[in-house]
Amino acid sequence: MECCGRPSSSAAVTGESAPRTVLVLYLALGGGHRSSAEAIADTLRVARPDFDVRVVDAATVVFPGLGISSVLARAYSFVATAFGGRMHFLIYTFADSWPRAITYTANLAFGREFGKYIDRVRPVAVVSTFSVVSAIAAERLEGSDIPTISIVTDAGRVNKIWTVGNPVKILTADPATIPLLRADGVEVSNYKYVGPVVHRMFADPPSRKSARDALGIAPDRFTVLLNVGLLPPRSGLRKFVQSIVSRDVPVQMIVRTDVDFGCADENIIVRRSQRAIQLDGMSAADLIVGKSGWVTLNEAIAVGRPVLIIDAIPGQEEQNTHYALRFEGAIALRPSEAAELVVHLAMSDRSSLPLRWSDVAVSAALNGSDSAVAQILEIIDIYGEGPV
Repeated sequence: MECCGRPSSSAAVTGESAPRTVLVLYLALGGGHRSSAEAIADTLRVARPDFDVRVVDAATVVFPGLGISSVLARAYSFVATAFGGRMHFLIYTFADSWPRAITYTANLAFGREFGKYIDRVRPVAVVSTFSVVSAIAAERLEGSDIPTISIVTDAGRVNKIWTVGNPVKILTADPATIPLLRADGVEVSNYKYVGPVVHRMFADPPSRKSARDALGIAPDRFTVLLNVGLLPPRSGLRKFVQSIVSRDVPVQMIVRTDVDFGCADENIIVRRSQRAIQLDGMSAADLIVGKSGWVTLNEAIAVGRPVLIIDAIPGQEEQNTHYALRFEGAIALRPSEAAELVVHLAMSDRSSLPLRWSDVAVSAALNGSDSAVAQILEIIDIYGEGPV
């Protein structure tokens, strides 16, 4: 075991109170893991301003200065978009069937450097929003007085990669997850449902008018936020956009600056930075159209925006889609069907879409971060007295 008991420090010797560090780790495969980490970190900072809360890309810990995060992001983009996402589904299926092989290999390859980093930082807790990172941290910290808490960022019967390792607590986002895993033979005594982790800023979003003013877009046009996450647009969303662009429809569609749909779309597409559209784009929109990434889906729930799912990535996003359909604020359509519906809404009654998120889903999205942080702080308080 390379780490990690709580060290004595100069602050302890002099009686000064040293800042207590909480590490919140993610891996840059898609944007949701980082968004969840930032949501947890910001909620922790509000709850405990005396803590030194650090959001860290785990890849930079193992390979500092080598730009591995950007390599991983490009690789994930290719896997998720090429060949209709079939490569992603194959990897997802392998991970679900052989999760211990993946985490064992990752720990063997990267665990030593990871352990050295933890030993240098000496946090009071490690929180992770990525399954493999959670498993490595739990393995390296087993038997120490530094707890590992895993934040699940998916819905339904999640991939079994989330179940490997032995974090002190695994916090789930969907009330169905624990019963489904239990039925599948997973030991769930250290699992706790807290709800989706959504950034606290979505609890007090700007008005639709204020958001449109902030983005500099037309105040009265029917507005769609195109959800591509941090990926290139997949074929379904391309077909949807091309269908809308080919018609004379009073619609404006918001998307990330660098997204190219392969058609002349300047009159209908509004491009803004990812940071600019995260809250303002969601608040400005009448409708969200695209994939079903877990974090963006719940941001839409938090601000009460309906979702048309047309491009779910095979694998976990199919489970996320089931969650969205279960709570009544989304429908899954073919690209052509989604385009026809948007044209109808824009040309006639934009309030006629019969989609409204259930109160249960909205409450979960608005309170998940606070519930998760309450669990984290409770665990830190227990471990402050030593291992349990």
